[in-house]
Amino acid sequence: MRARIFLLAILATTAACDDSPSRPATEFPAMTGLWGGTLNINNGVNVCNYSWSITSQTAGSFAGSYEASGTCRLSNGTVSGTVSEAGAISFSPLLPLDNDCTRLAGGTVTGTVTGSTLSATGSESQRCNTPTGLFEFTRTYAVTLTKS
Repeated sequence: MRARIFLLAILATTAACDDSPSRPATEFPAMTGLWGGTLNINNGVNVCNYSWSITSQTAGSFAGSYEASGTCRLSNGTVSGTVSEAGAISFSPLLPLDNDCTRLAGGTVTGTVTGSTLSATGSESQRCNTPTGLFEFTRTYAVTLTKS
């Protein structure tokens, strides 16, 4: 009788346990919404207002629009990127290319999202064909945005 009770207790305990470990739900930083801050070009040579309106996010992929204004030439366009569960972020573009320029390298910006703050850096090399001739240059970027 005791053996039967012991066996039933073991079976009840085993049935209550699930062999697969439970995992917490994956949570990506919430990117949708309005973000505003600054875009610092070439270590302070040009610092301008920079904002995002992120309208869609599926898991770690997000997309929306950006606007640069102030000391930067007014521009706007689309922005898209990815963010990991840990907050590592990668996105592009920051600014459009001029009609007479070609991106040679770079253009993707990487950094982190912590709570409602985004901080990222990047660089790109361009070649521009202007009326005064062909020239190449590299720009560095630092972006700081806060979600409102």
